[in-house]
Amino acid sequence: MTSKTESMRESKKLKKRQRIQDAAIKVLANVGYYNTTVSLIAKEAGVADGTLYLYFQNKDELLIGIFEDIMDRFI
Repeated sequence: MTSKTESMRESKKLKKRQRIQDAAIKVLANVGYYNTTVSLIAKEAGVADGTLYLYFQNKDELLIGIFEDIMDRFI
C-alpha cells in the first residue's frame, strides 16, 4: 500500500466524519437533542446507521466530538 493510497483513505474518512457532524448539527438544531436519533443523523448525512457507529459510539460521543472540533478550530 502506498502512502498516497493511505492518505486518500484518511481524507475520505475525515470528510465522512465531517459530513456526519454537519448532519448532526443540522438535525439537532431542527428537532432538539432528545428528539434526535442516530437514524435521523445517518439519513441526513447519507450514510447507514452502522457507518455512524464506526465513527462515534453513540449520540453523546458525537455531540462531544462536535464541541471538541469546534474548540480546536477556535483555539
